[in-house]
Amino acid sequence: MRAVVYRYRSTLRANWRSFSVLALLVGLALSFALTAAADARRTDTALPRALTSARSADVAVSGDQTAMGRSAALSYLDEIEHLPGVVQSTRIGGVSLAEFSDGGTEGERLAFGSAVGKLIARPGPDSVERLRLLKGRLPATDQPHEVIVNPELQRITGWRIGERVTSLRLVRLEGFDSDGNPDPEKGEPLELTIVGVGRLPSELFDSAAERNPQVYLFPPFAAAHRDSTYYVSSALKVSGDQPKMIGLRSQVERAAARYPGAQVLFSLNQDGRINVQNALRPQVTTIWLLAMVLFLAGLLLGAQAIGRQIFSHNRDTAVLRALGMSSRDVGALVMLHGITIAVVASFVALVFAWLASAFTPLGSTRTVEPSPGLRFDTAVLGTGALVIAMILTAASWFSAMRLTRSSVPGAFDVAGQGRLSRFVSLLAWAGLPPTAVTGSRFALQPGIGRRATPARSVLCSIALAVALVGAAVSFTSSLNQFLGTPSKYGWDWDVGVANPFGPIPDEAIDALRARPEVAALSALRYGNVRIDGRSIAAFGFDQLDGIVFPTMLDGRIPQGDGDIVLGPLSMRSLGRSIGDRVKVDTGHGKRMMTIVGTATFPSIGNTRTSSAGLGRGAATVASVFPPSWDPAEGRYNGVFLRIDPTLDRATATESLRRFFAEQGCPDSSCLLTDGKPHALNGYESLGAVWLPLAAALGVVFAISLAHGIAMTTKARRRDLAIMAALGLTPRQAGHVVVWQSATIIAAALSIGVPFGIISANVLWGVFCERLGLRPRPSIPVLQLVSLSLVALVSALAVGLAFVPVSRKATRIRLSATAA
Repeated sequence: MRAVVYRYRSTLRANWRSFSVLALLVGLALSFALTAAADARRTDTALPRALTSARSADVAVSGDQTAMGRSAALSYLDEIEHLPGVVQSTRIGGVSLAEFSDGGTEGERLAFGSAVGKLIARPGPDSVERLRLLKGRLPATDQPHEVIVNPELQRITGWRIGERVTSLRLVRLEGFDSDGNPDPEKGEPLELTIVGVGRLPSELFDSAAERNPQVYLFPPFAAAHRDSTYYVSSALKVSGDQPKMIGLRSQVERAAARYPGAQVLFSLNQDGRINVQNALRPQVTTIWLLAMVLFLAGLLLGAQAIGRQIFSHNRDTAVLRALGMSSRDVGALVMLHGITIAVVASFVALVFAWLASAFTPLGSTRTVEPSPGLRFDTAVLGTGALVIAMILTAASWFSAMRLTRSSVPGAFDVAGQGRLSRFVSLLAWAGLPPTAVTGSRFALQPGIGRRATPARSVLCSIALAVALVGAAVSFTSSLNQFLGTPSKYGWDWDVGVANPFGPIPDEAIDALRARPEVAALSALRYGNVRIDGRSIAAFGFDQLDGIVFPTMLDGRIPQGDGDIVLGPLSMRSLGRSIGDRVKVDTGHGKRMMTIVGTATFPSIGNTRTSSAGLGRGAATVASVFPPSWDPAEGRYNGVFLRIDPTLDRATATESLRRFFAEQGCPDSSCLLTDGKPHALNGYESLGAVWLPLAAALGVVFAISLAHGIAMTTKARRRDLAIMAALGLTPRQAGHVVVWQSATIIAAALSIGVPFGIISANVLWGVFCERLGLRPRPSIPVLQLVSLSLVALVSALAVGLAFVPVSRKATRIRLSATAA
């Protein structure tokens, strides 16, 4: 055993640089997998951690002062806050702030249909709905003009911390007109100073694209500007589980019945949290898959690299055996080398992954993360490093067994590999220069005896990396084409208007139908149906002019109150098919209906609470859902239309926007031009995930190629020396290495790209099946060609980097290599 230790130490001293470089490169390659796994965990837990740290409310109940009166609304909320089960509360009031230019013209950049100002009545470190300060400081308790803004308002206006704002006016309750809209001319001029940037936890329930600009005001402002709110919400912390919260809703309904004009505006934040987590699930799942792919690829390439290194430094095992070293001792020696590389590589992977945590989580969740910066995830990083060390050690054991059992110790099992490959023969027959033929032979043929090299393992490793990147690029292309085509996710019209909380006046719809921009128009009511005990969000469409309906997949649209269309996932969960008769509970009675088709549904209405979208949902005609309001106010909740194709779409859309402003809806949220289901929100950020995947696999590919060429050049020094004796110049030796790199990558591309395309199409089919979709896959020819060119250029760069090594080999005397 002393001989094994002595040989191990001497080999390590003589080759510590190559051992260190290999451990560093393998650890770097595997650090990408650990980083991705830690990022997936961080992304998945970011929202719950942010809500916990901010003491997010369980329930929100609002009192509309415009409908109830100020004193009644406040009394109503006082009663709500003292209901059994409510353990803590705070109030957040809506303050109407209108922006004006120096010339007195009202600005539109902050007119989005909701309160710009939010008055936080009970701030403090122990309060519910605690404001998270991102930059700056909190307002002083004696300075009513000091405010905090959220990042969205700062991005829209460009206002900075320390800036004094004089363009905003406060519109009080008496400044609203008969339609409930604020009258900016009755506003009070304000002078506000921005002292910080922050965010309320309730904003996190909206996607980044749906977050509104906000100015946060505090008790000193309320004391200086009396009666500044036009609605107030109570954010409640409730003791108990979900059933108790539902019981709380019943108590709120009974309390609201005692106040004229009170609406039951009751929302469970748990619903918003579930919707956000559902939207994040695709991103989290993809990052976990990315981590698995990188982990497997890194382990495969790392194990191969360690195996090549072990064979390279133990080619004299026959001599050691002749000197009396047993096969067990040889195996122990090889294992010591492998364990050393494995332990160092796992430590390097751990350190690099920890440092990379400063840049995670990726995508939109970065704005949600409550503790940005370095984060050591013990479960992921510690377990991952341990698994890396164990698997790489196991790979070393296989290499040790191969060496000890080899009939020719120190050589690869290359029986029958002395023949020239057909491809290399074809190159020679075609008249290519000897450097090209020799480089291709080095790339594709392992060789024999002590000059044997793991050529095929290098080729397979790089082909795997190319296939993974090709699959990622192809899948992303199909996804981007799908996300960029609204009709594929159900938005099969141009513009629409939807009001989930009330009707649209019939006279406004009649005026819209007469507009020259409108080519086809339908109107809808919101509803809900129960089929076989399952609740399904539903819509009732009436075709007023032409046919406007969500994207049909099979069958036909409903033509009467006995027809219903289901989403593919809803139909699958019911175990039904087109043509089946089902008993449908509409909430206004039960009726037998026939399933006449399947459709893909967009998001229509409130994205926080809407449960219909893609393959889930139902549609019938509007008469199935009687209005819950006075029919004299209007018959429908929404209107959707197609623009005349002979008109310029942008011009027509702007004309319709002005029309709705004239009808009493001036803000930009009135006119809907897209209805991407919230379930797709997480997929929009996948492009930011594929880029690190391509970069990480590119690094892994470069490591594998560089190590393979280094080992090949070292093993083929005798071949190069013989060729030098026959007239090969140092420059030509460099050409041999470059041709070797080019041949390896060309062969890997010819294998990996088709395999990647096929894999992406299979994954796309699985993806669409899970969402109830049927869009065709897309093959990104331009991107794949660009990928191939980048890979080829990278391979040439790696080959050029080893030109000095090959030139040095030609200067080695033949007598020195014969030994």
